[in-house]
Amino acid sequence: MLREAGTEKANEETTKQQTETVATTEEKKVDKEDTKKELTEDDKVKIEELSKPQTIDGLGKLTMKGFGYNNDLGIDGSQNDPKPYKLDGYEIYIENFTVGHVEPAEEMQALLNYTGDFQAVLVENNEDGTHSNVVYELSEMRLDINGETIYAEPALSDTMPSIEEGKEQTGNAWFIIKNEKPITAAVLVVPSEAGSSNPIEQPFKFDVLSVEDSVYKDIH
Repeated sequence: MLREAGTEKANEETTKQQTETVATTEEKKVDKEDTKKELTEDDKVKIEELSKPQTIDGLGKLTMKGFGYNNDLGIDGSQNDPKPYKLDGYEIYIENFTVGHVEPAEEMQALLNYTGDFQAVLVENNEDGTHSNVVYELSEMRLDINGETIYAEPALSDTMPSIEEGKEQTGNAWFIIKNEKPITAAVLVVPSEAGSSNPIEQPFKFDVLSVEDSVYKDIH
């Protein structure tokens, strides 16, 4: 009987510890969720503004759904400038990686030969430097996303021609994703510019956050 009583007491202590551990874990989980949801009124206004559909001539109605982050490129939610990647001696910065839902205009439906809504990824590039005798076609960028490889849409993406030293130029690459699978991560593959003597490819993985999570990350 003494042994049984001791065993019973030990079991009670174990059960008590397990209960306390579960309770502590749940409290931490709730605290974390509450902390994450502590958005200021300014945060909420910004989320509302970013989530509003906007009409883009030729494209249609674009509603932002999220933004991509990559620490190696300096897109990390901080106020620091982005970090460049280098191709054949000159530097290009990716300013933004945006995921959106598009209700296409008639012109876009005709261009793509596709009448349904679609998702789009916009990669905004900025070059500050010089390169010569080459043309950088942003349509040669590609995305590996949800098990698919998607090339930038040539009809929408920009060309970055040769520029002189000290000049600056910007260009956008648009990717059209004809499905509604949630985009939580993507790998952007950047090839060398056309005419490169040493062609290489640089992959950059982006973690994609919702508009609300992006605002929280950027501010906090």
